[in-house]
Amino acid sequence: MPEKILIDLSEVARLLGVSRPTVYSLLHREYDPLPYIKIGRLTKVKLTDLNQWLDRQGVEG
Repeated sequence: MPEKILIDLSEVARLLGVSRPTVYSLLHREYDPLPYIKIGRLTKVKLTDLNQWLDRQGVEG
């Protein structure tokens, strides 16, 4: 089975360990939002975009 290129927001939430509302917040935040695409009514995230976005996020602590 080929690797998924596009994932839905439930899968994004599962991979990040956050809730779906948190994923929506990440999609629409002002600074460096998580890139997404719309296919009709569906919202999808490219797995490569998610990985690149995660690489850009700084870790505080």
